[in-house]
Amino acid sequence: MEFKIVDTGEIRIIGKGIRTRLGNNQNHRDISAFREESRRNGFIEALEKERGGMGLFGVCEDFDPEEESFTYFIGIEKKGTNVPNGWEETVLPPSRYAVFPVRGPMPDSVRDAWDRIFSEWLSSSEYEHAGGSEFELFPNGVENDTDENYYCEVWIPVVEK
Repeated sequence: MEFKIVDTGEIRIIGKGIRTRLGNNQNHRDISAFREESRRNGFIEALEKERGGMGLFGVCEDFDPEEESFTYFIGIEKKGTNVPNGWEETVLPPSRYAVFPVRGPMPDSVRDAWDRIFSEWLSSSEYEHAGGSEFELFPNGVENDTDENYYCEVWIPVVEK
């Protein structure tokens, strides 16, 4: 799989999140519904207006292995000190990430990338998961995300084995 290694400083993200579970692909249904609701209620549009240089984030955080649950957080880089009413803040600590380019229509292209990273790449690479938050990065936002040439990235925190 194509990837690059990127070291980041702390990234502060503001937005909104939901709690979901892995079993029976519940996370796929919940995240798709959350994204669609966020489009319908204007939240994605509000994020797009304030989007920073990195783009729009879809962060997977606070994984609970016993419950096989995690929080999926849609957000943008925090620019100032204010957090808009009804939004939350999450912080990604300085980390080293394996960054995987994803091309193709959403959501299938990014789901396929996640599956391949965990079923193929992690077991055969010189890296292992470092724990902590993973995220999808949509550098150009989510407009035209069903286009055959749509581009996003999956960022996985890693350490050398």
